[in-house]
Amino acid sequence: MRDPETSLRSLAVQFPRLTLGGFRGLLATVLWLQAESDKNDRKWVELETKYDIIGALQPYFVTVYIFHSWNQAYNLSAQWHSVDSKYKWVLDGLAYLYKGEEYNPQNPDLLLEEGHLYFLKLGGAFERIFFRAHWRADLAR
Repeated sequence: MRDPETSLRSLAVQFPRLTLGGFRGLLATVLWLQAESDKNDRKWVELETKYDIIGALQPYFVTVYIFHSWNQAYNLSAQWHSVDSKYKWVLDGLAYLYKGEEYNPQNPDLLLEEGHLYFLKLGGAFERIFFRAHWRADLAR
């Protein structure tokens, strides 16, 4: 007997593939363009929603997860003055990479990007002291 959560995840991936067919790529391209527009217009909720839809349309396309995680951790985090907000966007970028690993387990590109993100944000970023302190507190929980 299959796990219900696994069945729902499989349905979430298969449904767009089956219903949209060849239009899936076209829809994903339109959503990429709209996401960039939302980023420029500072519509953060709509942007994250579009990222999730693009990921559902192209779950096995690793570049989706790498691009969006980089965008969240670097470009979007730089839009905020509060270090707490910056940290939230860095964590969102990491979470998006972890989501990519669910569909692409042990993909070396995703693992490399995770390592880069940890190294650059916790090791070399201007806010690294704040990020490290929060990271330790998060791990302690």
